[in-house]
Amino acid sequence: EVRKSSGSVRVLQCAGKVERSVDGRAWRDVNPEEQLAEGTLLRTGNGATADLLLEYNGSVLRLSQASELSVEKLSRQDTGLGIVTETRLNVLRGSLVGSQRKLHRPSILEIDTPVGKAFIRGTEYVVNSSGAVSVLSGSVEVTYNLPGNKGSVSVTIPLSSVARNAFCMENRCRFSSSIECPNR
Repeated sequence: EVRKSSGSVRVLQCAGKVERSVDGRAWRDVNPEEQLAEGTLLRTGNGATADLLLEYNGSVLRLSQASELSVEKLSRQDTGLGIVTETRLNVLRGSLVGSQRKLHRPSILEIDTPVGKAFIRGTEYVVNSSGAVSVLSGSVEVTYNLPGNKGSVSVTIPLSSVARNAFCMENRCRFSSSIECPNR
């Protein structure tokens, strides 16, 4: 028997101005421990961050300063052989940093940007709305849209120690087996 349910995004903590909306017009402040459902828009102000947890699939995320994220799909399905999750987030502006434990196949974490999609299966990464993807551990499959609706191209982006070190310096964090960033 397959049991399907919707997941949610839990706000772990906020630093600075963090707001949410369901229609993109009316915004209200976000507080730690709030649950965000499908269809929610989340944005951070200058110098602000929001730390998020997708409890149903183990993703830990940080929405960076001056960013906007759309929570598009949060699906959890118990197939009887394991939990399969399907998550789709859209980085509309700014960047999203994340750490994802290995997902049970055929689970997927998809992060869309205006220029493409990143498919995360168990890694640490940074996805920017410009389409730039930095891999801090593991690898990420990225599909970029070609200009003029002329198709797409897929690439696998491997671990980059340069990107990892630059990210950690910028965000004052340590990288051991996982990224540890202090609160701002």
